[in-house]
Amino acid sequence: MSGIIAALSVLVIAAGAGIVKVVRQNRVITAQLHEIQSAEDTLKKALASEEAARSAAEKARQDSEAARQDSEAARQDSEAARQDSEAQRGRAERLQREADEARNRAEAEAERARIAAGEARRARDMARRSEAEARQAEMKATEEAQRAKAEAEAALLRQRY
Repeated sequence: MSGIIAALSVLVIAAGAGIVKVVRQNRVITAQLHEIQSAEDTLKKALASEEAARSAAEKARQDSEAARQDSEAARQDSEAARQDSEAQRGRAERLQREADEARNRAEAEAERARIAAGEARRARDMARRSEAEARQAEMKATEEAQRAKAEAEAALLRQRY
């Protein structure tokens, strides 16, 4: 029986050593499992961070594209405004030239009218002088005709007596 006890003792010792070995392996496996879970958590965080970075990069790309499109629209608006401004400036210059030409024509017409008015006054004055001279000539002719008639009558009267 002491052999059985010794065998059981050896068996118990071997079982205890096996249990210790299993416990140690269990601790190692638990530590490895914890490391794997920690690595898995880190990987999940890295993947989430990468996804967030991708989303942020995509949003930044979209924002950049929207800003580029806005900038292009603003450039086109600015170009259209510049062209409108040039067209308005051209119209204003044309209208100014036309106004200057009209003013010059009006000034020339006014000068011609002033000259014509002066000539008309001179012609009127000449007509008045001519009319006055004609009246004087008519009065003189009438006087001379009356004097001639009186002389003729006087001559007739002398011849009769």
